[in-house]
Amino acid sequence: MILQDKNLDKGKIERQTRILKSLGLKGLLVTSQQKATLLKLINNMNQKSLGVSVKVLFVGDKLTSKDSEEGALFGNIIKKGMNISDQQLDTLDTSSVAFTNNKFDGVKILNNLIREKVKLCSPSIIVCFGERISQFALDSNDSILSLRNNFFNLFNSKLICTLALNSILDNQSKKRLVWEDIKKVNKEVLDEK
Repeated sequence: MILQDKNLDKGKIERQTRILKSLGLKGLLVTSQQKATLLKLINNMNQKSLGVSVKVLFVGDKLTSKDSEEGALFGNIIKKGMNISDQQLDTLDTSSVAFTNNKFDGVKILNNLIREKVKLCSPSIIVCFGERISQFALDSNDSILSLRNNFFNLFNSKLICTLALNSILDNQSKKRLVWEDIKKVNKEVLDEK
């Protein structure tokens, strides 16, 4: 589509929108064919994309990276340690988020990301992997060892902190601590049913 055609389409849409606004309506005028296409798309969407509640939201670095050791470890935790289906969990991968060295900005950035994700999926439980992410989520200076294995309230969800996946890879003895936290999450999920 050439630029002139795009501008004509844009102008047409803007006129239709102004007409609807003048009638006190919000939205866009769509033809019956466009409506049928939209309905077909909506009906074919999975539950996650429709904003259906999930049980657990996992927050951490490299959770969804299939090529990383952390991603593979996270996959094992989900398969072996969690009693929930893929539809009952969601992730917020923070590895691409540029946190600043300023703690106030880090808290603000992470809490905005978590708040938006919670609005989309309404998790019962949020699991934060790692000390920095846990501290930012809770606006705390406490170490991960003092934060872990306890539930906190965050955006009407229960938040539990646990060790970062890369710390488990560096020191296998810490794996037991993460399993304890995951067991506690499982118990909480089962108690909700």
